[in-house]
Amino acid sequence: MFEGLAELYNLREDIGRALEGLAALSGVRPDKAPVAMVYDWESRWALAASAGPKQENGGDVYTRTCVEHFRALRSAGVEVDIIPIDADFSGYRAVITPALYLLESATARLTSYVEQGGCWVATYLTGYVDQHNRCWCGGFPGPNLREVFGLWNEEVDYLFDDESVRMRGCVEGLGKEMGGTDIVERLHSEGATPMVLLDSEFYADSPAILRNQRQMGSTYYIGTRLGEESLIAFYRVLVAEMALPADDLPRGIVRKIRLGSDGPVEFLFNYTRREVSFDLGAHPYLRIADGARIVGRTTLHLYDSLLRSPIQS
Repeated sequence: MFEGLAELYNLREDIGRALEGLAALSGVRPDKAPVAMVYDWESRWALAASAGPKQENGGDVYTRTCVEHFRALRSAGVEVDIIPIDADFSGYRAVITPALYLLESATARLTSYVEQGGCWVATYLTGYVDQHNRCWCGGFPGPNLREVFGLWNEEVDYLFDDESVRMRGCVEGLGKEMGGTDIVERLHSEGATPMVLLDSEFYADSPAILRNQRQMGSTYYIGTRLGEESLIAFYRVLVAEMALPADDLPRGIVRKIRLGSDGPVEFLFNYTRREVSFDLGAHPYLRIADGARIVGRTTLHLYDSLLRSPIQS
């Protein structure tokens, strides 16, 4: 017991020294990311109250979908802001709305955002119900989003846990060893361009991912639950097509930028449970734990963190 208390005391001492070293950075603020992801509580509640969408052991399919897309975006090197549905979309290069099941109040703003040059990425279970949790008449996605996405969602199928559907790509970087699980929508293009087609069962030749041009902007629709690698591959294609700023770092190494009075402050974190070795380049960093100066190739240990700022010596 006393050894555990000693370790806890030493940990507090280490944290105290690290915080003292960061005192000069007080007042820094987050920079706006190029991409935003919507987390909408009403869609979460509506999905949780629905008897239709497949829930994992009574789990939260909405939050699970949001987390999967956030992780895939970060693994593709994209910085992401989490915003509510009533936030201002302007200034973001792309807005991601995973499983936005209840969609009414933001329809006009999202449509305007796209038509003025924005990129909207939506997924399965988008636009199924209105604000009273009543299904839209006239087809999915609603309301009036068939034209925005250039597709018609005929029906949704829920797979058994041991089932999956194969896919084949129509664009470079997608389709290889991709598969869909759990939720599969049967989509029909109404002007949108298929990027990936389903390649098994009765869905064969139906599009799984579509891209649509809408005036000055674009939309992407993902009609099935993709595995982790497939979702990362999709976002890497999106990054290339939109020339989005993205980090070229090993997976699990996360860069965060904060703005200070003297210029940008950069943090690097190892969010993995292993050591990760990579090249930092010619710019020197400081290890936050002990203040050591790091340059060139280095190894970040579990939960290790580095700092680079205009005021460091």
